[in-house]
Amino acid sequence: QDVLRGGWDYAISKPLYRLRGKTLGLMAFGDIAKMVALKAQAFGINVQAFDPYIDETIAAEYGVKLVDFEVLIKTSDFLSIHAPVTPETFKLFNIDIFKQMKANCILVNTARGALINEEDLVEALEKKYIAGAALDVTSPEPIKPYSKLKKMENVIITPHAAWYTEEAQESLQIQ
Repeated sequence: QDVLRGGWDYAISKPLYRLRGKTLGLMAFGDIAKMVALKAQAFGINVQAFDPYIDETIAAEYGVKLVDFEVLIKTSDFLSIHAPVTPETFKLFNIDIFKQMKANCILVNTARGALINEEDLVEALEKKYIAGAALDVTSPEPIKPYSKLKKMENVIITPHAAWYTEEAQESLQIQ
C-alpha cells in the first residue's frame, strides 16, 4: 500500500526477520499440514505440531516434532491452524490463548473461521499480544462488512481461496 501511495522505503516493513531458524507451529497434522511442513522446512524453518491423534513416528517421518498445545502456542513464531471444528476446538483461539503466544507470532488460519474468536483476535492485535494474522477463513463467511479485522494493517484476509488453483478446481470437479 505504501508503494502504491508513492513510498519507496524498506524501513516501513521493520521489524523483518529471516525465516531460517524460526519455528512454525501446526495446529493439527493432517495432509495439508504435512505439505506445509515440507515447504517450511525448505526455508530452514523448524516445524512442530500439536495433534493428539497423530503418532510420533508419523511426525518424525516429516521431520516434525510433536509437542503439547501449551508448548505450541508459547514457542511458535508462526502458528498455522489446520484443525476441524469440534466442541473442543470451537473458538479455541481466544484472548487467553493469544496472551500466551509470542508477541512476534503470526497466526494463520486456512481451516475454519469458527476456530478463532474474532473479537478476541482484534483485541490481541490491538494490544500487540501477537504481531499479525493471515485469515483465509472467517466466521461468518463472507466476513462482516463492519469487521475491524478488515481495517487492520497487520491482517491479511483472503476469501476462502487457499485451496484454489486451476488444477485443484479441475481435480475437485473430477472427484
